[in-house]
Amino acid sequence: MYYGNSGYIGQSMSVRAQEAYDMGEMPLSKWTKTAILENIGQVYGEEQKTRFSAFSVKELRDYFVIYSSWHHTGEYFNCTDFYAFDSSLTPEILAGFEHKKAERKKAEIVTRWAVVSFDRWEGRFSHYKTCKHYRGIATWQEKNGKPGMVTVQYVNGTEQMRRSSIHIENDLARKPRKNEKIYKQLVLGLN
Repeated sequence: MYYGNSGYIGQSMSVRAQEAYDMGEMPLSKWTKTAILENIGQVYGEEQKTRFSAFSVKELRDYFVIYSSWHHTGEYFNCTDFYAFDSSLTPEILAGFEHKKAERKKAEIVTRWAVVSFDRWEGRFSHYKTCKHYRGIATWQEKNGKPGMVTVQYVNGTEQMRRSSIHIENDLARKPRKNEKIYKQLVLGLN
C-alpha cells in the first residue's frame, strides 16, 4: 500500500517510521528509563549517567527527549509522534536539571492525634432534633500542612468528618493506647 507515502511494512508501520526507529527516534512510550540512561552514558559520559539514574522516567523524558517527527503506524494509518534524544545540552543545562530536582518540594506527611469535640444534630424528625455535644479522639494526616479527612472515635462509634467540623481541645503526641485513661473515657465510655 502506498497512498501517497513511501510504503508500509506489513501492517505495523510505514517505511519512514522504520527509518525513524533506525535513526534512534521512537514514540514517547518507548523511551524507557533504561533507554534514556544508555543515551546519557553514550553522549554525556558514565558519570552523568550515574547522576541521572536517581531521576524518574518522567523527569528524564522532560529533560532529554524532544519531539522530532510524526509517522504512520498501525493497521489504520495512525499518526504517531516520534521523539529523539537531545544530544545538544551543555554542562550548565545538565547542572540546572540537578538543581531543579534538589529544589523540588517533597511531600511531607504528618499524622496527628488529638482530643476533639463536635456537635451532632440527632432526632427522627426535623422538629424533634436536638444538638448533642460529643468528645472523642481524632486522627488525620496533613500533607504539606493541609489536613485531610478526620477519623473520630467516640462512644457511639467511628466517623469520618471534615477538619472544619471539629474543635481540637488537646493535641496528643502519639496514638493513645487502649488501656490509657483518656481512651477509656472518650472511646469506651468508662470512668
